[in-house]
Amino acid sequence: MRDLRDMVENMNKTAVDDLAQRLTSLQLQLAGCEARLGRLTDALIDGLIERELFESRKSAVLIRRRELLDQIEHIGSTGSKADRMMQLLELANTAHVSYRNGLPSEKRALLAATMSNFLGIGKTPSITLKSPFQEFSEWRNSMSCDQHRDEPRTRVRQILDIFMGVDQQAKNHVVTELKRAA
Repeated sequence: MRDLRDMVENMNKTAVDDLAQRLTSLQLQLAGCEARLGRLTDALIDGLIERELFESRKSAVLIRRRELLDQIEHIGSTGSKADRMMQLLELANTAHVSYRNGLPSEKRALLAATMSNFLGIGKTPSITLKSPFQEFSEWRNSMSCDQHRDEPRTRVRQILDIFMGVDQQAKNHVVTELKRAA
């Protein structure tokens, strides 16, 4: 567990640097849009392009400019991957205690967040955990077995990759839903 937290903390340190680089990149792209808009205006004034062509290119540049401004505005509001990984790790680590001590509504929310569809095989119900919670549970159970010298960190990295994959799938699902709504 400590290895997982160490890896997530390292991710968090690099995330701050990545955020600063992303902000700088967006600001440079925004400056490029402003320069392009100025060149378009100059070309229209000099009579090098027609009004219709100017309007279509201007609208494309303004749309791109708005997208960049929106990204700059929301760049700090979205949580980092490291924060999301820590939330998932904490949920995986405290799910049992939270369920035992929670209110009925909290228990339902916890089950919805961690359990997959309930299946029945014959007369036997089958209840499984969602990914990454299933992998985390299996990993926790395997920690009581005989340890191999170099495997724990390798397995920890694999578990962390699974958590990151689940986070990316959730983001892709949200983006797909937003596009359908628009």
